[in-house]
Amino acid sequence: MKSIKKVSEYTTHQVSTKFEVDCDMFQVEVDVYSRGEDMGFEFKLFNVHVEDMDFEFKMGGKHCNYNGFKELYEKLFGEGKFVDFNKELTDYVEKEFLKNTSLPCIQNLSVEKAREYLSELLATSSYAAGCTTLFDKQIAYTDKWNIIELAGIAEPDKVHIAKCKRAGSSSDNEYDHSIFDLDAYFGNK
Repeated sequence: MKSIKKVSEYTTHQVSTKFEVDCDMFQVEVDVYSRGEDMGFEFKLFNVHVEDMDFEFKMGGKHCNYNGFKELYEKLFGEGKFVDFNKELTDYVEKEFLKNTSLPCIQNLSVEKAREYLSELLATSSYAAGCTTLFDKQIAYTDKWNIIELAGIAEPDKVHIAKCKRAGSSSDNEYDHSIFDLDAYFGNK
């Protein structure tokens, strides 16, 4: 047998959370399914994504058939209004989920804390950098995901979508993807 060596491990945490939302005339039980990606710090910080939500509607404490509830809602409030309500409910539950999740998550960071972590990450970790033309000038950038996520909070004006090759890639293929403008960041330090 040849030797084997573990090189790295990608850590995620699956989280299932249940909420009850009281909407006066009816109630909604919501199962939120989420995934947290470890941001790669010595301490635990996660980028948490809501993957899916399941809604169970109740009236008078009794569970309703989803399609029947939707039909009743639209009869009461107008055609197409259930879609608006569903979006509003989804946004509300996701916001509450992120405020109350047991995972320490990037979405709850203040701008100041995100700047502190971004500065630490740029000083202590290795990341590939590339050069591209953005706004008619040549810039250095990185597209490392955890830097992009922190920069989106700490320095959102320096995160851009650009057509360029992946930083550190030997391929000449270019893609539209998020980049962090390193020249603008380090030029302001």
